[in-house]
Amino acid sequence: MPHERERQKGPALTVRRPAARVDIRIVSELSEYDVLGPEGDAEVFAGVAHEIVAALGALERRVKPADDIDLPQLLSHVRQRLDQLPATHQELMSTVEAPASAAQARWATTSPWEALDIDWSLYAPGARTLLDDPFYWDPADDEVPHGNDTGADLLASYLEQRPTDVMTFLATEVEEMGFGSLAEIAADDEYEHDFLRAGLR
Repeated sequence: MPHERERQKGPALTVRRPAARVDIRIVSELSEYDVLGPEGDAEVFAGVAHEIVAALGALERRVKPADDIDLPQLLSHVRQRLDQLPATHQELMSTVEAPASAAQARWATTSPWEALDIDWSLYAPGARTLLDDPFYWDPADDEVPHGNDTGADLLASYLEQRPTDVMTFLATEVEEMGFGSLAEIAADDEYEHDFLRAGLR
């Protein structure tokens, strides 16, 4: 299964020094039932917290002296916090209430472009000129090409690999996702037919 293969690779860390940012991609051991189950499950919250802290440990191999970050202090702090996680639904709701309210207040005063929280150094300089509406970049909108789970995973894989042969990359990803070959999709999907036929030539 693609999910299991990705999970066994462990966390993927991308250090973006120009943006002073680290992106951490975790393929969780938690099941969909765990994540999509009752809201405010303290046990699930604890599981997620432990996965994130474990992933942060991989920064020890990536941080450089010039990065100006006290990594030992950061890791010590987050590991100590694991002993202070909320144990009940009520404690969890109380813990997240203040950060959630603060986040909502920030979103209310944020422009649509800022709300995307995108590292534009990853994209060509003219990308925002060609796709000049925040709609095209919104990862939470199912109508956007990468706004669903499949599209988001595909974009993440592309940004990680930066393949030179895009169609070979796409064919491999499609087969690993269980969708069959690109040729089959081109034959079955009228919307994608012309695009895929052009790429497969």
